[in-house]
Amino acid sequence: MQQQNDEKTKLIDVASEAIDNCNKLLDTQAELSDLTASLKDARQAVQDTLPNHIEVVLPMRLESRLWKLHVALNGSFRKAFNRQEITHNPSLSKRFLAFIKSSQAYYRDYVRSLSERYGLGRIALPATGSLSENYEEPNNDHITYLEPGIFATSSCYNALISLGDLSRWREQLLPGTPMDWKPARSYYSLAGSIQPQWHLHHNQLAMTFIAEKDHFNTLYHLYSCHARQKQDSAAARNLQREMEKISAEAKSDRLDTQVLQHQDSSKLALLIVAFLNLHCVYFTSKNLRRSSLALEDEFLECFRSVFVDDDEQTEALYTVFYRMILMNVAAEQSTLLFQRLNLRFSSALFEAFVFEAFASGMKNLNERSDYERSDYERSDCLESHMQLVGMLTERGKQLLRLVRICGFWIAKNCDPLSESLNEREKRRTWKLYAKVLTMLAGHFPMLADYFPKQQLPSIDTPLQQDEEIMGFKPLIGLRTLDFLDFYPGMESRERLTGDIETLVCIRKVLICGIDLAED
Repeated sequence: MQQQNDEKTKLIDVASEAIDNCNKLLDTQAELSDLTASLKDARQAVQDTLPNHIEVVLPMRLESRLWKLHVALNGSFRKAFNRQEITHNPSLSKRFLAFIKSSQAYYRDYVRSLSERYGLGRIALPATGSLSENYEEPNNDHITYLEPGIFATSSCYNALISLGDLSRWREQLLPGTPMDWKPARSYYSLAGSIQPQWHLHHNQLAMTFIAEKDHFNTLYHLYSCHARQKQDSAAARNLQREMEKISAEAKSDRLDTQVLQHQDSSKLALLIVAFLNLHCVYFTSKNLRRSSLALEDEFLECFRSVFVDDDEQTEALYTVFYRMILMNVAAEQSTLLFQRLNLRFSSALFEAFVFEAFASGMKNLNERSDYERSDYERSDCLESHMQLVGMLTERGKQLLRLVRICGFWIAKNCDPLSESLNEREKRRTWKLYAKVLTMLAGHFPMLADYFPKQQLPSIDTPLQQDEEIMGFKPLIGLRTLDFLDFYPGMESRERLTGDIETLVCIRKVLICGIDLAED
């Protein structure tokens, strides 16, 4: 045993020394060829130590120290490219590509090794393929790893972020061909799929959308980063800078054109422009004491126009609506001016669901006589409910997912709401929310008749949309812990899909309503 410990300690010392040697070369501004050779030695030394001896290298932070070498070497290449035109030195381009490819190969092998050794599940790595210096990348050093299994998952997450950064660097420093951000986004998204409650992948995804001037998706990922890591000052500053950029584009009349480039529908583009303008005014107007009814009215009118007139409603459209809800909720961390907007937007979504339910799905359900209340006491009551779910329109199912998030927001904020805003708006929202709950309880009594709520059938597998709200702090409170307190390992479980997902979604909407009624 002592001999094994001595061997592990020796490996750690060799890896640490190799990293120190590379850092010394960086400090002396050595030639790029010497730096890449030294980095190769450091990678090999760390590879001999990780991942086989994760449990003894936690204090050494070899992983983060090695990645900082890659960041520093990328900076050296950036300076070299700035000193001379790339076309005048093709060898520099080849050397940089070799650095990127070798780094990608190392991290891809590292992820596979971690996955196989610690049973992280099969990770489908994408095929191989920093922006403005005003934007900052959050420091991830605050994370504390407790045990090898947890560290392995965390280390895999960081390695996927590194793979995304390497792909992003390649696009940044090798101009001449259209930039392709798909490889970088694939790695960042894969990192988010294994640790959705973390924030860093959202910040890095935002960097890729900044490059395309896709302000809506940039804001979404910056808000998502900020909502998961509020204490991270870099995330807050990046959000502030993006707001200032959007405001400048709006003043120069370029915002509409930029948004339309990323949307197929002109009406949806108008909705997103209204959304962005509203956020910029509320976020950047420090002296604004009251919310702007005119801006909110414009946004809500655009929403109703898109919802009512657009016959070809797709899942992508509801993803936009869903992300708008989350951004509005996250924005309350910056200013409470968004609270009334959230109240009014919730009312609009509740109203849309009631309208859709009565106009299509629920109307058909009301006309059926073969599903009497006594039928739900039979052993096949779940099958009966599944048949009812299957009769809901796709639009109704998509709206139900939005209603669920709005219900969480109300549950989290019902006490503050009782102390602010006008009573007319609050009464209207509560009335519509009660109508939604009554309608669902009446058509799905199996889910509503179990009292107390602890007796309801428990399904702890997350829904597909839960990935986007894991770790989303603005929605987490005492009343929502039962729905949003995802435990370690849940992120790796297979998601529910289809009608069973809709049924579980209905169940969770009803439980949230029962909580409020009991209070």
